[in-house]
Amino acid sequence: MKEIILAAPQVCQACEMCVKVCKRDVFDIEDVDGEIVSVIKHPENCNSCGDCIRYCDSSQVLLKQLRLVVPDFKL
Repeated sequence: MKEIILAAPQVCQACEMCVKVCKRDVFDIEDVDGEIVSVIKHPENCNSCGDCIRYCDSSQVLLKQLRLVVPDFKL
């Protein structure tokens, strides 16, 4: 099983925009310790298109998290 990395648990509003706009199935919404949050579930699928960043209210935090798990992520 892949390690699940929280996109931004402290600021994620679970709006699901990252899940909806990502065409590569990078994100998912999950219950983590009783909180519904976005998770980066398949970082290997990311092609750095930036759609998730454009639509996320917590985009700066999400960008930092993506750069941790997708070393080549550039905008």
